[in-house]
Order: sequence, then C-alpha cells, then structure tokens
Amino acid sequence: MLEVGTVEFSFLRQRGITRRQKLVNELVRSGYGVIDDPRICKKGEIILNRGLNPDVPGDSNFFVFVKTSSFGRTKVFFTDPSREDGGKALTKRQLMRRFSSSKVKDEWVSEVKDAVLKTAAAKDTNTRYACAHGHWGENGGKDDGVSSRTHILREMMLWHYDIDATGYHNWINAQHFEDIADMEDAAGIMKVPSLELTLPAKNLLALNGMHLNIDFKDLPTALDFWDRILKGRTLDMPGMAPRIDQGEVLMTMDELREANSIAARAAHTYGIINVGIGQVGVGALNDPEKRERSISEVLDFIQRHIDLVGSGNFTFPDKLASPQDPETQAFFEMIVRKHLGTQATLDQKNISIAFSMHCKKENGFRKRQYADPDLHVYEGVRTYMRVVSPLAWGRTVIHFSKEAMGLFHRGVAFRASDLVYLMRKQTHFARDGADYGAKISIDSYLELQNGIMKPVKARRSPLRKLILVADNAYHGMVNVHLALKNLWNTIRNMKR
Repeated sequence: MLEVGTVEFSFLRQRGITRRQKLVNELVRSGYGVIDDPRICKKGEIILNRGLNPDVPGDSNFFVFVKTSSFGRTKVFFTDPSREDGGKALTKRQLMRRFSSSKVKDEWVSEVKDAVLKTAAAKDTNTRYACAHGHWGENGGKDDGVSSRTHILREMMLWHYDIDATGYHNWINAQHFEDIADMEDAAGIMKVPSLELTLPAKNLLALNGMHLNIDFKDLPTALDFWDRILKGRTLDMPGMAPRIDQGEVLMTMDELREANSIAARAAHTYGIINVGIGQVGVGALNDPEKRERSISEVLDFIQRHIDLVGSGNFTFPDKLASPQDPETQAFFEMIVRKHLGTQATLDQKNISIAFSMHCKKENGFRKRQYADPDLHVYEGVRTYMRVVSPLAWGRTVIHFSKEAMGLFHRGVAFRASDLVYLMRKQTHFARDGADYGAKISIDSYLELQNGIMKPVKARRSPLRKLILVADNAYHGMVNVHLALKNLWNTIRNMKR
C-alpha cells in the first residue's frame, strides 16, 4: 500500500503534468507545433515551435521550453529576440524569460501564453536567423568541436535559429550530415551542407592559410568537393591546410560559385590562435604577416573569391595586433578608427569587425556581413538558468519579401540551394524561373568597452564560463592530442 507521502508526490506530479498540457494545448491552438523527440527533449520536457505550425507553414522559428519536475513544478523558458536597440536595452531577466508554476494562480496558463505570444512578435515571421559558423563533437576525431549534437541543437533552439550552416574543418561526411539534418528537421531547423575550408598557402610547406566557410547547394555537391579537393590531402590536425595547390582549390571554388553551387565566406578575417603546440594565423588579414599577400592583394582576393565576410569572432581572445608591415598597420588603424571609433583598440576581434564593415560599405565591395560565433563548446540548456550563449551576441539574419513568404506559406520550403543563391546574388533567390526578394544582414549586441567590442551587459554570462570549465578543458586536451598526433605522423612519414 502506498504511503501518504507517495500519494502526495504522485498527485503533485500529475497536477504539474496537467498544467503543462493545458499550456501546451493553448499554444498549439495559437499556431505552435510540438517537439517531444527524446533526442532533443529532456525527461518531462516538451518544446514548442511557431515554425512548426501545421496549418500555416513557412513562418520563422520561435521556441518555448516547458518542463515539469518530478515534484510537479512546471517551468517555462524562452528568450526575447528583439532586434537592434530594443535588444540591447533588455535586462537579463527580460532577455531570458522564465515562468514557474510554484506560485500558481488560476490565470497562470493565460499569463504565460500571452507573454509567449507578445515576446514572439519581436521576431517577424518573415525573418530567419542563421548560425553561420561552428563545430560539432561526436565526430570520430575528425574535428576539434567537443559538444554533443543535443547540446548544440538545444542552444540554437533557445536563441530561435532557423538555419544551421555550421560544419567541420576540412571534412564532410554523408552519415554525419544526414543524422544531424534529421535531428534538426524534427526541431524545424534547416541544415545546410557546409564546412570550414583552410585555404592552402602558396608555400606548400606552410601549415595554415586563411579559413573560409563554404556552403553547398546540396549534399552531393559537398561530397564531390570533398572528393576532388580534400580527400587524402588533409592532416590529423583538423584546421591545418590540406596538401593541394592553392590555385587548384580557387579554380574549383570559382567554377562552383559561377554555377551558384557554392557560396564562399571569409571567416574570422584576422586571428592568431593556439592550436596546442603553437600559434597560427587563420584569417585573410594574416596573409601580409606571412608574406602571402599584401593588403591590396587581400582586398582583391575578397572581391574576386568571396561572397560574405565574417564580422569578428566570438571565441578569439582580445589580443592586440602587431603587424611588422607599415602598410598593414596603417590599414588596420584606418578601418578600426573609421568604423568603430578612435577609442577602439587594434585587437583581432575589432579588426575583423571593422574589416567586415569596410567590405560592406566601401565602393567596389558591397559584400554582406555574417555573424561569426565559431563555437566549439556549447552549454546546451542543461538547466533553465539564465546562461547567455555567444549565439546571442550576434546573428546572421535573413529577411524575406512578401512574395517569398507567400511561396513558403504555400508549403514550398526554403532550401540550401536557395540560401547559396541568395549569398551569391545578395538580393534574391530564384525558384522555377522567378526571383524572390530577400536580403542578408546581421544583428550585433556588442559595444565598445575599454576599447574592445564586447557583449552588452545583459549578454555577459560568467555563469556560462563556470558551467563549461570541464568542457573547455576537454577542448584544450583535444587540440593538444590532435596536434601531437599530427606532429608524430609527420615525423614518421619523413622517416619513410
């Protein structure tokens, strides 16, 4: 026979589940689809998404997390997607909305539903957010990302992303892509075949060149690119340059770009990173320091071979630039002062942000920007605490015209090939001989703090650093392991 405490416990849990279901029913009636996939949701959790409305397809994503504990307490968690100055003015409590039924009133469900609908209105249904750079764990040792697919996907969902254009370093695998795409499809997120390509330097003995994010119109195109350019030529250290002539890579890229089969994006355009056993420069603007290209040649490269330019990098340290070349130093000073102000320092994040603005605004360029999070470690909404992700520091935004939305509302899906076409043309994508207006921009929630561009107050998250101490340590160990493996295999091959 059940003891009294056990009966009370069961009653509380059932009451919480009933309350949760009532809220879910209200949101479903308001046009939200339900996600209860165990690959994504925790025990006792349901996630709702406006983008999965079965009656009106095509609207952008807005996710709501709802979880009932074993003791019957129902929590609701979602974030405010307000843009520009409205988004910068939010406090952390306004940015990350949390409701609990522990102090429940009869009208609690109605109040929460109204808060969800009001907050969701801050993201237009014709506006989609894209995560344009990041790395995945569960990769069989082929990349330096360490987070699980579930954590990565949940973090994208918390910040209402619609499109995932992240990828591994110099590697794409059909099974991995299809598994991730299937998981993301269940959540209402579109997966784009992408990878981060390390362009070989002209000097074939160099370990690293500039890093480019490459997006493909479909998986067969991505696998063909891998087979033609990367297969058998990559090193054990994922981000190191493949052993192939730079001219061959660029010729293939340009052919595919002209056919609108790929789009090329310049990642973290100035950055020096530690790869475990040394430091390497990984951006286009590092080329002058390597005597690879002059500044004028870098600008020409961007104009000829690149479609979008990354704005900063959220994972790079605020390290000051110290180029030896006076021309490079003068160029850095010019773009930072012009676009960020005289108080801004010449650190690598500022330089990358300023360069993306320069490429957007200067005559002869007009290259669109994209937000460049480049995350390798994700928190993954492990709890409903207010832990802000760098995915909320800035985001790539796509705005669709009324005609494009009419297409989507008729059940015609936006595809990876459409995104690649839009990146190439920058003002529209084509479908069945007709053009549909769209544009790419970025939201940025950074501000100048002591001369460095950093997230506004509500988006700083010391708690995130604490939660991810072990994961960040593991990421460092992965880098060291891969670097040592690469060094050992290089030495062994030299002895043969």
